[in-house]
Amino acid sequence: MEKDGRGNYRKMTTLRNQGLKVSLGIGGWNEGSTNYSLMASSPDRRRMFIASTVEFLKMYGFDGLDLDWEFPGSRGGAPHDKQNFVSLVQELKDAFREHRFLLTAAISAISSTIDMAYDIPKISKYLDYIHVMAYDYHGAWNKQVLPNSPLRSKDRLNVKHTITYLLQQGAPPEKLVLGLAMYGRTFILTTVPETSKINPIGLPSLDTGFKGPYTSEEGFMGFNEICEALILHPQNWTTGWDDESNTAYAINKDRVVVYDNRKAMIAKVFFLQF
Repeated sequence: MEKDGRGNYRKMTTLRNQGLKVSLGIGGWNEGSTNYSLMASSPDRRRMFIASTVEFLKMYGFDGLDLDWEFPGSRGGAPHDKQNFVSLVQELKDAFREHRFLLTAAISAISSTIDMAYDIPKISKYLDYIHVMAYDYHGAWNKQVLPNSPLRSKDRLNVKHTITYLLQQGAPPEKLVLGLAMYGRTFILTTVPETSKINPIGLPSLDTGFKGPYTSEEGFMGFNEICEALILHPQNWTTGWDDESNTAYAINKDRVVVYDNRKAMIAKVFFLQF
């Protein structure tokens, strides 16, 4: 097996069930935008990228590519990224047709970023699906407890507004795929509430959240970690529900985690059906 772990790609693609599609995702928040902006700005560099991508997908048996450029026009990007992203997905689609590869992209859920980064009608012509990252609307950086992925809210930072806005911009509904957060955002309150039965949404918090025991990332708790905490230590946590945002929460003294439980996810699926 390759020392860099790429041998696991082949293990994954050979384990899939019949009919299941496995795509390779590239990019992400930590990757930023600089390298993608530079690549997409040059026809020659785009050709090199596309050729190497096709060979990589063939080598490891992937069914497609999911572009997670975060985000065109920002975080190290340039103003021309929006148009260059269109050129990139168009040229990728042209190259993928022969191999019947899927082409998808993960996009921001924030309307201001959508405006800056994506020509929705044009990229919709070339993408098989558009993966909407409808989470991280809020976090410890807000210095108050707020929902990670609210279905609705008084402002525009919610799933309902995001989907409605994308449809208004020309996104085909059959191509939109709503991303669900299988994790929670954590907060440390500035003061311990007098009662654990309080709804913590809106309470002031520090600018960093506590870590999950396995993921060890500030402000983040995997769904497995949330379930484990609530099942193994139910006496430490008080759970509740915020009707306004359709968000579950759990409180343990000055610690709060907000997350999507089964009820929250069902509400989002129900919303999408109408």
